[in-house]
Amino acid sequence: MYIFIGDSGSLSSWTYREDPTMTFLLFAFTFTTVIYLMNLFIGLLNMAIEDYNKHEEFLLLKAQVFIFYYKYNI
Repeated sequence: MYIFIGDSGSLSSWTYREDPTMTFLLFAFTFTTVIYLMNLFIGLLNMAIEDYNKHEEFLLLKAQVFIFYYKYNI
């Protein structure tokens, strides 16, 4: 469980059973932060993949133009 919440040095003065509200808020904050960061990274990855595909399609079209040009010697 220590892996999920990180360093708990500032929260060492209380235990989880003494204050259930603080425990709930700590886990809710951790959960929502992880979900937010996952969505952020997925969005950035999606943008990178779109840029890669656009560049790849441009190179494919450029190759087709060269093949057409050399095939018919225009």
